[in-house]
Amino acid sequence: MTHSHDTVDLSCTIAGVRFPLCLMNASGALCVTREELEALGRSRTGAIVTKSMTLEARTGNPEPRYYPFAGGSINSMGLPNLGYRAYAELIPALKTFRKPVIASVAGLCEDDFPEIARTIARVGPDLVEVNLSCPNIPGKPQIGYDFEASERLIRRVRAVVACPLGVKLPPYFDPAHHAAMAKVLKRAPVDFLSLINSVGNALVIDPDRESVVIKPKGGFGGLGGPGIKPVALANVRAFWKAFDGRIPIIGVGGVASGTDAFEHLLAGASAVQIGTAYLLSYNVKVLKMVAVNDCGIPINPLTVESQVIGCMIQGVSWALWENRILDRNVGTMVNPNLESYKILSASDMFEAHSLLTPVANGGQNTSTAGIGEPPITPTLAAVANAVYNATGARVRRLPITPDVMLAALADAKRRA
Repeated sequence: MTHSHDTVDLSCTIAGVRFPLCLMNASGALCVTREELEALGRSRTGAIVTKSMTLEARTGNPEPRYYPFAGGSINSMGLPNLGYRAYAELIPALKTFRKPVIASVAGLCEDDFPEIARTIARVGPDLVEVNLSCPNIPGKPQIGYDFEASERLIRRVRAVVACPLGVKLPPYFDPAHHAAMAKVLKRAPVDFLSLINSVGNALVIDPDRESVVIKPKGGFGGLGGPGIKPVALANVRAFWKAFDGRIPIIGVGGVASGTDAFEHLLAGASAVQIGTAYLLSYNVKVLKMVAVNDCGIPINPLTVESQVIGCMIQGVSWALWENRILDRNVGTMVNPNLESYKILSASDMFEAHSLLTPVANGGQNTSTAGIGEPPITPTLAAVANAVYNATGARVRRLPITPDVMLAALADAKRRA
């Protein structure tokens, strides 16, 4: 990234490959299917990063396996992907979007990696990223914490890949581990680093439901989002220092704003990937709503219109945020405050229009009538139907949070 007094150039070069923008998706975040990858191609992202691919297609771990919360998200996806042969067929088409394609390679054993990498490299990705750090396969350790195995695997993949090769590493928490992996990478050189993957084996418990929030591995999963940014920045800086700034680094972890991305660049990254925040783009946002009400001839139209708009606001808040949680033992509400009971805020406000028809019950009506709060109820259905029209997914639970939305999309895909 460079800048002058008037302009900022947000392009970058990694291992000799020019990226038109230094921002891109992180592997794992909505990059599994052809549709998701093509959506990235049509977007303004600086690259297309594939899901980490395995030998065979995988459906991943059982649901629920992803859960967003105030501090970020926890997931145990289990590497759901189409299998490397499918991505080998997709990559040439993805290249037509005229931005770099990064093929992320994983495996369930060491022998998988070179076999996948050999085939994928032949179809022309711009870079290959070897994932040494998936924390969410039951019974499979993260290779990145085994320095001897990491070196051996990098050498084997390097032998079959001619294009730029990088590794995606897990978070390290001790300077001795940063130094140990840096020595590995100097003995078995790569062309770039992706730092970091999610913080493995975290646990999130819902005190209201008295249970863990995801199913696989007894609730243990990879932590992502704002809470891991300091860990990510520390790893970016540690490896930047270990290589005296001579190896390109893609910073990953806790990026939800331009400031977060800038901090990664200041720590030593050349580019930045976005994971949890990209997934949370599945938040439903109402942009515009029109309510038509048959309420006779209003004596004070402005008051009635204001009442309707207030009902629309309440309805959208109910549809997207409000969730009353009751103690199952005593029946009392356990989130009776605005810290844990979420409502629509000013920043979530939408364009609202209220239209009043001067006819009631099929005829002219000049009698006195109050509109009350009935307009709240159809608002819920309107939001749910708008979601269906936009995505093809029927939402059957409220509030429509990202986890509900993702589950609805998965259900729609199964039904199709």
